[in-house]
Amino acid sequence: MAESAKAKAGEALLVVFHLGRSEFAAPIAQVLEIIRIPGLTRMPRAPHFVSGVMNLRGKVFPVISLRRRFAMEEAEPGPQARVMVVEALDQVLGLLVDDVKEVLRAPSASFEPPPAMISESVGPSLSGVVRDGERILLMLDLDRLFSPDEGQELLRTAQEGEEPHA
Repeated sequence: MAESAKAKAGEALLVVFHLGRSEFAAPIAQVLEIIRIPGLTRMPRAPHFVSGVMNLRGKVFPVISLRRRFAMEEAEPGPQARVMVVEALDQVLGLLVDDVKEVLRAPSASFEPPPAMISESVGPSLSGVVRDGERILLMLDLDRLFSPDEGQELLRTAQEGEEPHA
């Protein structure tokens, strides 16, 4: 693998994205692709944070509004909004974000535990913060975005989206 595609020892490659004025980061190893928002099929009885399901090359999966998930103010997706297709909770999920800014190579020394106040508002899905100069990025643990019960609901939502319709 080329040096540019993998991190050196003691570094992590992160995808940096925005939700409102907040900057978040996720491990690039879990990001499969980043796409423009496709037509989403709304699902009845889906959890409130599910915007719908999408079909990408024959794979149907739920698309999560991270704004709703984190109880942030709702906003119509703008022209820079994207779906980050990720692998989390042993399944493929789409994460609806306001925009994707960059891939950042972050040295391990730039990672810190989250301040208690931030940790309480975002919950266990925040694994820490990353300092990048004057910026502070909120680092997500994609495998802890949802409780086990919510993970099962997401799986059910994806399976319902795959059922043939009469």
